[in-house]
This record gives sequence, structure tokens and C-alpha cells, in this order.
Amino acid sequence: MEEALNPSALGFGLIILGVFLIFIGLLMMIVLRGGEVEWGGGAIIFIGPFPIAIGGGKLGWFALLIAALLALAMIILLFTTTYWGKPAGKGG
Repeated sequence: MEEALNPSALGFGLIILGVFLIFIGLLMMIVLRGGEVEWGGGAIIFIGPFPIAIGGGKLGWFALLIAALLALAMIILLFTTTYWGKPAGKGG
């Protein structure tokens, strides 16, 4: 008999994989560019309903734009899957 996949183990494994891939990408950038690495980044932090946007570096605006689009997609996904006129799981 097969065991069901544990969702928390899968989530933890994906987080570890993501950190590992970021680390490998950082090492590749350093090696391929000879130590001259330009940085840039952006983030959106939600505290309740209030977003705080931060960005920096040469391409910080681009990272901030991507973060804003992902945040908007997450909000749309939240409201379309959870609150479509009634709470989830109440039947049709």
C-alpha cells in the first residue's frame, strides 16, 4: 500500500530547493563575472491590508514591478478561490 504524500514535507522540501537554487545562482554570477556583481532587488511586505514596497539597485524597479504583479496575482487568487460570494466549503 502506498503512503500519501505529506504536504508539509513537500512544502519544506520546496523551500530547501529554492534556497539551494538561489545559492547556486549567486555562486554562478560571482564565478562568471569574475567577482564584479551588480545587485538589485525589490520586495513588497504586507502588514495587514497595507503594502510596504522597497527596492534598490540598478534593476530594483524591475524587481519591484515583478513583486507588485505577484502580490496582485496572489490577492486576486485569494478572493476568487476563497470569497466568491460565500465562504469556501459552504456548498452551492
